[in-house]
Amino acid sequence: LLPGQDEVHWETAPDDLIGVSAEFPIHIEAGERWELRISATPEFADGVGATPVPVILGHAPTERASIETDNPFFNRLLTRSEEDLAALMTSFPDGTLPAAGIPWYVAPFGRDSLIVGLQTFHQAPRDAEGSLRILAALQGKNVDEFTEEQPGKILHEMRYGEMARTGEVPHRPYYGTVDATSLFVLLFAETVAWTADDTLYHDLLDEVRAALEWIEIYGDLDGDGLIEYRSDQTSSIHIRHQVWKDSHDSLHHIDGNQASGNITPVEVQGYTYAAYRRLADVSSAFGDERFAAELRRKALELQQNFQTAFWVEEDRYLAQALDGDKRPVRATSSNPAHILFTGILSDEQAQAVINRIQHPDMDSGWGIRTLSSAAPSYNPMSYHNGSVWPHDNSMIAAGCYQQGAGDAANRIFASLFDVGVRSDGDRLNELYCGFGRAGTASDAPVAYPGACSPQAWAAGSYPHLIRSSLGMVADVETGTVKVNPHLPAFIDSVTIRNMTVLGRTGSITVARDGCGYRVQSSGLPLQDGI
Repeated sequence: LLPGQDEVHWETAPDDLIGVSAEFPIHIEAGERWELRISATPEFADGVGATPVPVILGHAPTERASIETDNPFFNRLLTRSEEDLAALMTSFPDGTLPAAGIPWYVAPFGRDSLIVGLQTFHQAPRDAEGSLRILAALQGKNVDEFTEEQPGKILHEMRYGEMARTGEVPHRPYYGTVDATSLFVLLFAETVAWTADDTLYHDLLDEVRAALEWIEIYGDLDGDGLIEYRSDQTSSIHIRHQVWKDSHDSLHHIDGNQASGNITPVEVQGYTYAAYRRLADVSSAFGDERFAAELRRKALELQQNFQTAFWVEEDRYLAQALDGDKRPVRATSSNPAHILFTGILSDEQAQAVINRIQHPDMDSGWGIRTLSSAAPSYNPMSYHNGSVWPHDNSMIAAGCYQQGAGDAANRIFASLFDVGVRSDGDRLNELYCGFGRAGTASDAPVAYPGACSPQAWAAGSYPHLIRSSLGMVADVETGTVKVNPHLPAFIDSVTIRNMTVLGRTGSITVARDGCGYRVQSSGLPLQDGI
């Protein structure tokens, strides 16, 4: 594509244009912003023009709450996270949402956008709403084997390039994931609970009901009340393992053999349970008690089924999945720790999971590994079989805080803090190698070759950890915000300004006070007695 008057339109004209290279002189004062928008219209050999496909990276961010602590080093990491999230906000033809990561995943991703929304809805609820609306607009309507589209299903990934347009890849969009649909319902419920936005609730309720129908009709392949996916995809353009660990080799039995058949993943059952419960709370607050009761019944049935099917007493841990024969895949992995925040586990099971992930084979010192170092398939340089992912750890820590295991959560928080201060540019990358921490002054986490940087759910990890360590939850029944702090040792106070919750905007400061905490708020509906 050669820039010319008919092919490329620059909102700001380049200072110099030589061949395919455009130069722009830029001088930016402190606090100023410079943005370049380019629209390109390719012309094919037959002379027929195509519709422009503008993809604008670094879209102007929506209003965000600011977070400040008394630790200047952590504030620097927070600032970088916020800058990265703003830079990744991308305008695609279907709307604006966070691109998953640079350089490989500048595209709409269902799972990634939804998890970022769950990490940051307290800081940018309108960004979460934007992701929900775009994913709802692209929700599956038909049954298509090639794209794996099904009615009510939420997409995995969307691409706009030549390979997608010509059908070489199914990403137009591609629906090969089983966790995005449950996460869509959960983020919808959490965002409505946080904002008390009745317009959002009524606007997307039909799409949410369609997503629930997908969970129960298409997601449950064998009618056992659990969600499965087919792992028999042999094509290189389809995803074999359709959860967040979506590499082809991310699921092994304890003997090292790969699991096969219809796979029932552990974390998706937890996401679904949390979606049922949180949506029930929200529906009840909006006066739909019948729907809420139905959701609570489904949640209870799922919980009872799940606790029996996934618990492995011999290991005192949960299976990573069930294979095609419904046998537990007894790999000791990070996946079961995701569901600590969902509430699907019994108290005994939750405590056992928390205890297990603190063992040295799981805790690298830089965070919880994706897979135990004692597993036959462990490789600290593998994408999913022994690496350390910041977003994975932020979700695990959130569950530990929620279970009352604040010390275990703070250990994870402190590890990610140490990773950040030792990483280039004060940034958390997509993932790190799982080599253990040596404990020397010069020790640093080993960067993973090819990791995205910046990457959206890595950037969302610090805001998520702050909200989780504050124990901050919107109580839709009382219309107030609960706070139950358990800050890590390197932070003594947190102030969040310009935070909008339950229709009101204000600030909150939480600070240590002797053996407890002092909470001060202006303009926010904090629960009495906090």
